[in-house]
Amino acid sequence: MKNIVFITLLMLSYSIGLFGQTADAEKKRLTERYQQKDFDAVEYAEFAKEWNAVLNKMGGYPDLPYNSETEKIEFTFSKTFSDLSKEIIFDRIMEWCAINYGNLSYVLHYENFESGKIIVKGWFNIFNIKHYGKIFNDQFEQTKCDHIFVFTLSDKSLKLEATRLNYTFTQLIWSSNLTYTEQSYNIPIQLLYPITDGDTGEWGRRLSILYETNKRLKSYATDLFKYIGNYNKDYEF
Repeated sequence: MKNIVFITLLMLSYSIGLFGQTADAEKKRLTERYQQKDFDAVEYAEFAKEWNAVLNKMGGYPDLPYNSETEKIEFTFSKTFSDLSKEIIFDRIMEWCAINYGNLSYVLHYENFESGKIIVKGWFNIFNIKHYGKIFNDQFEQTKCDHIFVFTLSDKSLKLEATRLNYTFTQLIWSSNLTYTEQSYNIPIQLLYPITDGDTGEWGRRLSILYETNKRLKSYATDLFKYIGNYNKDYEF
């Protein structure tokens, strides 16, 4: 049994070396579950094998901004615009929100130029793997992610925080006469990780959701900073 545990730890250490800090938290949780006797050494080795298989299938663990002190994923992006005034940056943020959310009045919850604060509450869809195929093709689904963006402007420096990420899932409820109804439920991002705390059948799905969320938020931040930085170009005509 000691040999099984040793080999398992080596397998998990391999995944840490490849995929960074957040994967370290995943390994830690899987080890804790073994120590709590959620499963025996043989199952522990199987779970480690499955975890590495999921990581390889998904192309690794996403480079998530995991705070080891708070044990939370914290999405924060910042940039300084040395050649633009606070007024211009503030207005460009509002313009960007209007472009990305449509009717700004639906999503704008707070704005204060003096404090440099803008808060919007919106949502986006991601396309993630629902079931990754070991033999057959992967199955995909569309998942809605509600979120809050907090923009903080200090002089010419801007910080964007994405918080309160909450996902909407749909499940089919079958009745005795073989008809079904759809039932929706919400899960905050904090309940998606550690991924290894859930059933193995959900590992690929959770990992895909985190990967797509990370990619989408990075894309939003890049697009926002580019839009603000292109202020002068907008008036070159």
